[in-house]
Amino acid sequence: MKKLLVIIITLSSLFTGTVIADELRVAKAELDKAWGLLIGDVITMTVELPVASTEIDASSLPHIDKRYGDWLYIRQVTLADKLSIEFQLVNVPPVTTDVMTPSLTFRLLDGEFINVESLPMTIGPIIAEIDKEAGQKPKLKPAHSPGLIDTSVLKQNLFIAIVVAVVTAVIVLIWNMGWRPRNRQPFAEAAHGLRMLRWQHGNDPQHAVRIVHKAFNNTANKTVVHSELDYLFTAAPWLNPLQQEINAFYLQSSQHFFSPDSGAMPDVQDLKKLVKACRAKEKLA
Repeated sequence: MKKLLVIIITLSSLFTGTVIADELRVAKAELDKAWGLLIGDVITMTVELPVASTEIDASSLPHIDKRYGDWLYIRQVTLADKLSIEFQLVNVPPVTTDVMTPSLTFRLLDGEFINVESLPMTIGPIIAEIDKEAGQKPKLKPAHSPGLIDTSVLKQNLFIAIVVAVVTAVIVLIWNMGWRPRNRQPFAEAAHGLRMLRWQHGNDPQHAVRIVHKAFNNTANKTVVHSELDYLFTAAPWLNPLQQEINAFYLQSSQHFFSPDSGAMPDVQDLKKLVKACRAKEKLA
């Protein structure tokens, strides 16, 4: 009787095991990297599904943001043509060790199960293994030589900027030293001459007066004296708003050059103000 009972139990267990084995399918998987792994490394497991992805119960897939085993943490699970599981290594042993990924099982909609077998991988610490009892200290790797930055473009741009600055400075200097367009208007020429006066004649009032007289003469296309200012204002009506200032200049100039009692020379700064005002009117003419 006892022997019969043992035979029945044995046959029952074999039959049950066969049914479970038939219901549990095995899926092939591979890791994108399985060796030289350090803490913080991200590993992707790709699972080739034996069935269509639509037949898988998504609720049975591994949960993300969860630690699996001693070493791994699941960051992302993607179900498409293949099942992709992204692990992160969050712990490592003190020495380089061969370990296995966790065995995963998920369910199909028809009630069957798919098993993903564990895969081997090699993990280890960042620093080399040392024997503390023997008084060893960690052997640090020598510092890498700093990478040299390519400065050729920077040097080229700097050279171009210096050349442009030098050429600009030379042009400005030549311009201010007298190189100018031939068609410059009379009071523009006078303003330039008064600016250069301190460098060429030391702010000599007589030279300043000659410069201003030349501007009025070129504007009227004839030599203008104090008694003929009406001709100037007729030839250049845009100077009419400055009749009082121009008349004062000619009167002071006449008293200095042609009067027996030579009066004071016009002030250079006053001449610059007069020329500046005339130049403003000249621009609008």
